[in-house]
Amino acid sequence: MPEFTFRVLDESELRLYQAWFSDSELSRRIEPPTAQWYNYARSTPGYEVWMVYDGTAAVGVVSLEANPDDHTAWVLVVVNPAVRRQGYGHKLLQALIQRPEATHLNLLKATVEPDNLASLRCLQKAGFIQEPPEPDDEGFLHFKLGVGHLHTSA
Repeated sequence: MPEFTFRVLDESELRLYQAWFSDSELSRRIEPPTAQWYNYARSTPGYEVWMVYDGTAAVGVVSLEANPDDHTAWVLVVVNPAVRRQGYGHKLLQALIQRPEATHLNLLKATVEPDNLASLRCLQKAGFIQEPPEPDDEGFLHFKLGVGHLHTSA
């Protein structure tokens, strides 16, 4: 696995991240990051957002939005469209799971649209389990992965 550098997303990287949303596939899947979102993420305890580098290349943005009450977190992995289809999604997710911010958690959660095959494969390859098997009211599939010191699946 590549040796990634995780940097807390700063304002210049936010602009780079926003530029990725000129890609129609990415902008169709998630909302582009705004200054309001950035300020919320920076001011919310347990909400971690990183720009991830492979050498000097920005290859993705990953985030954990932790709930300290139940030691769970929502995970988001966004691959730079310029390096899509090179296996970065799975590698970034694996690197995120190994970070200290994730290892104290009991459970990581993610949602994905049923037609987002690359993200589905990425989550499944990383060991996430789909539960429940049907989409929610908004059409998203839910996945979870037990992590950290307890390795629970609840």
